Order: sequence, then C-alpha cells, then structure tokens
Amino acid sequence: GLCSTDYVITQNVSTCTGINQELANNAGVIIFPNPNTGIINVIVADVSAPTKIEIMDALGRLVLTNKLLTNTSVISTSELANGVYVYRIVTSNGIIKQGKLVKE
Repeated sequence: GLCSTDYVITQNVSTCTGINQELANNAGVIIFPNPNTGIINVIVADVSAPTKIEIMDALGRLVLTNKLLTNTSVISTSELANGVYVYRIVTSNGIIKQGKLVKE
C-alpha cells in the first residue's frame, strides 16, 4: 500500500558567542531602569579590562559612548531623544552584552 506521513520540524538557531560571553550575558551585566527617563545604572561584574558602553540609534549610528571605570556607573541619557536604542557593553575581548534600551 501507499504510505503518507507529514512531518513538522522546528529548528532553533542561535549564534554561539563563547562561554565567557554567555556567562556575562546571563550574570555579569545589569542595566536599569529600562525604560529610563534620563539616567541609567550600569553594573558590570568585571571591569579589569577596559570596558565601555556604546549606545546606537535605530539607524546604527553611535550616539553615546562612556567608559565604565568601576563596577557601578551612572550614565546620563538625557541628551538622547525619546525612542528605542541598542546598547552594547564592550571590552578588549569584544562585546559581552547587547540589548535594547528605551528612553522615555
């Protein structure tokens, strides 16, 4: 006889960023409040290597960069227009965390 079987296959793909970067994404960086109204707090577990935050607008233009010299930094976003931005925390080893930041 004839056999007919339907299959549904779901595949989830994620980019591998390395174990150290994955750990930092999970536990090493906290940014709050998000959304913010002009001030953000950035907590980074390890700033032994030069570390900075970069904030890009919707077009990918760098609109703010700030060195993170201590584990806890307070950064003004008051110069930014209200909207959605992308932030990334960068060390000499590369990007350890990135995500969306909303300014209200």
